[in-house]
Amino acid sequence: MNTHGTLQTPPRTPDEDREAARASALFASWMLLLLLPFSAFAGFAAGHLPYVWFDREEGAAGPWWFNLLVGVIAVGITWLPVGASLLFGRRALLAGSRPAWVPVGIGLLLTGGATVLIVLSVLG
Repeated sequence: MNTHGTLQTPPRTPDEDREAARASALFASWMLLLLLPFSAFAGFAAGHLPYVWFDREEGAAGPWWFNLLVGVIAVGITWLPVGASLLFGRRALLAGSRPAWVPVGIGLLLTGGATVLIVLSVLG
């Protein structure tokens, strides 16, 4: 068998696999959290699309279902990377990464704060 020019890598141990999974999940959690400003802009822009589709003026009072539609679109797009960051952070935590509590905690605080602000804006 000719193995000239090919690199033979030794098989990885389960500990090395777990460390690689932990590191990649932690990295993905941070990178997704850093996408929040871009997704907030995209959510803001997408939240205005129903106004165009239904030919309504922005800020005008509309039926409850219309306000719900706008809110779900805007908040859903905005918080997609935060939700994914929480999932990857949880994966890193399960792999034994204690530093993964930082992006998970930030994601939970942002999600809780946004939920409180949305509820207060709807009620008040």
